[in-house]
Amino acid sequence: MDRRRFLTATGVAGIGCLGGCLSTRLDASGAVDFELWNKTEKMHSVDVTIRDADDETVLNQSYEIEQAGSGSTPGGTVINETGFTQATPDEQFVAVALLNRDQRYEHRYQATCITEDTDDVFIIEIESGRETSLGFDQSLCD
Repeated sequence: MDRRRFLTATGVAGIGCLGGCLSTRLDASGAVDFELWNKTEKMHSVDVTIRDADDETVLNQSYEIEQAGSGSTPGGTVINETGFTQATPDEQFVAVALLNRDQRYEHRYQATCITEDTDDVFIIEIESGRETSLGFDQSLCD
């Protein structure tokens, strides 16, 4: 077999393999977790509502979270909501958070790392700088 035919054959086989994996992953459904972090020196209250693309509420919870250093997690105190909903890759969510009953924040999340073995994690962090605020983050795919 000459080099050109070999490269063509392996390229087609490789694309076929990837196509199968990608279609399985796009059809996959997996859990979504939520983490609320407090990285400040004060206790805070946070009301969190997360809605899916159909505007259905999938999480609606009020939290009182202790100041950083009061738990055993380095870098802050964390509250976990494991598997609060199921999602497929690229499914979108809107999170609305009310910090200390008066500061409203909104953020859009998109499920990106859904597989059978990997959950997506949506994160809200209470941070302090000039003033206390909320930051939003999420897990990254490996």
